[in-house]
Amino acid sequence: MNRLRQLHALGVETVWTLRPPLGEGTGGADGGRSGVVIESGSARLAPEGAGAAADRVDGAAGSPPGIIAGPMQPGATWALLEQSVAACSACPLCRSRNRPVVGSGNRAGPLMIVSDAPDADEDAEGLPFAAQSGRLLDNMLAAIGLSRDGGVYLTNIVKCRPPAHGSPQQDEIRQCAGWLQAQVERVAPRLILALGRSAAQGLLSVETPLPELRGQLHVQFGRPVLVSYHPTHLLRTPRDKAKAWEDLLRVRRELLKSPAERR
Repeated sequence: MNRLRQLHALGVETVWTLRPPLGEGTGGADGGRSGVVIESGSARLAPEGAGAAADRVDGAAGSPPGIIAGPMQPGATWALLEQSVAACSACPLCRSRNRPVVGSGNRAGPLMIVSDAPDADEDAEGLPFAAQSGRLLDNMLAAIGLSRDGGVYLTNIVKCRPPAHGSPQQDEIRQCAGWLQAQVERVAPRLILALGRSAAQGLLSVETPLPELRGQLHVQFGRPVLVSYHPTHLLRTPRDKAKAWEDLLRVRRELLKSPAERR
């Protein structure tokens, strides 16, 4: 079964496609960034509790151009998603991985964290945010009253580790986009937090530097998105921890908003 057939079996009828990089036929005065909303309060979320009682939802409304969320088929389980990712050979990353990193945490959590590509520790364990960076993330989440199993689902922008500690290429992110879309549709989070440059730029389909993406409420997959630094970056650059704390407080405020405030 090829990748598109697997995605259709998972209920993703039309997959997310990235816009071409800036300067390659993007067109328009905004450099091809139309559809990425950067205005606070512009996100329109699914009803409270959507996806909390099942492994699937009926699709996300308000998807920007290029993203059409297909309905989840009754038999499209998490097990099928994990098996499909494990069997995926759509890009060269399948040859450099040890184990695919699909995701972990609360599959009905209000917060979904999308990380950069898996590193060596994640590749070895098959889980996102392993080792020292994972411990720092745990402490960060605990500071705002959350945990991996208590309201948070974790995943990566691509599911396989790039060779030589490299960053994923645009075409590799594009090939993995359907799996991420299927995860978003299942979890139906109230908020997505992108941690790291590859995660933020890949998710939002932009080339804007990460510092310029921080502090703004973006929208992707019909869900509000915030951007912050990856824990690995914070371990190397402690001076940015204060900025990351500001981002976490924003995450907490967004999650505490009432349904009426989030519309």
